[in-house]
Amino acid sequence: MRRSEASVELLKPPVAGIISESLVSPMFAPALDDGDTMISELSAQELLERVAAQMRMDAAQEQTIRFIVCDLDQYLRWLACREKTVVEADEQDLAAYIQHLLSDVHELRPRCNGHYSESTTRRKISSVRKLHTMLQTWGWLARNPASHLRVPTNRSGAPRKVKFLPLDIIRKLLAAPDVCKPIGIRDRAILVFMALHGLRVSEVRQLNVADVNLEAGTVQALGRSGKPRAVFLTDPTCKVVGAWLATRRLMQVDDPALFITLHWTSGRAEPGQWISTRGLRQLVDAYMETIGVKWPGVSCQALRNTCTVLSLEAGDSLSAISEAIGNNLASTRALARLAEMVLNA
Repeated sequence: MRRSEASVELLKPPVAGIISESLVSPMFAPALDDGDTMISELSAQELLERVAAQMRMDAAQEQTIRFIVCDLDQYLRWLACREKTVVEADEQDLAAYIQHLLSDVHELRPRCNGHYSESTTRRKISSVRKLHTMLQTWGWLARNPASHLRVPTNRSGAPRKVKFLPLDIIRKLLAAPDVCKPIGIRDRAILVFMALHGLRVSEVRQLNVADVNLEAGTVQALGRSGKPRAVFLTDPTCKVVGAWLATRRLMQVDDPALFITLHWTSGRAEPGQWISTRGLRQLVDAYMETIGVKWPGVSCQALRNTCTVLSLEAGDSLSAISEAIGNNLASTRALARLAEMVLNA
């Protein structure tokens, strides 16, 4: 098939290799119902903008949108290097792209010897499948080459391992922050939410002061797809969170976020804005390194898994655990089976 000048526009990546701010801004929502527009008339940037807008209409979280847009930006650039447009990509191209993700050395992954982790690879392939499904839904693809695309699992062939931390390690982790300083009081509250109550990183980041009710012993967490749930807090957790709220009030912060950044100037803590998702991950990793448990694959998700495993050991039912951590029952049951295998090994 011969390319027109318009179709070549689709090969053009976003300017300077940077995702436009409009792609991650909730305010941006281009119309998707203009049936006269052809995909050959869109640049790569415009296509990504439409994907982002569609995902917002589907109530996807902003962090999920950012990841998928970045994944698709990488995919479109890879196709451009092969002189292919997304509408020309076939099963052979998709197979080659998967091999590229699995085998090639990627310069942005120095800590993983240049290779993507299994979870990152699975997400990138899932993003590609989502793009082709959208194109077919919009009537821009007669046939979806990704309809039978399967995400490879467990490249090593080794049995899958569930990563969680034993109770004695959790105690050390929660004792690691220096509670004589505001930043330590804040960090301990963050770790408690993740390790003892199973909150996701995104859920911790989105917490507002108004979401916390210490008298009732609850906090309203905003889960996936914007679905709220009530998380019941233990008395020790209420004390830890209450200590942070008291410290935060002394700072006279106007921002509604429960957890904020603390910038140090001349030995004094200056309140900032929302702490970022990346900041939360780095915070957890830093404390794990401090106590010597920053093992491969052990990070924030390991804390969430720990909450599930400790609840199982305490005799809680799977349905109760699923409701408490905002997980579906099937995922919790799968994690329970893996945990049982590890604990009984």
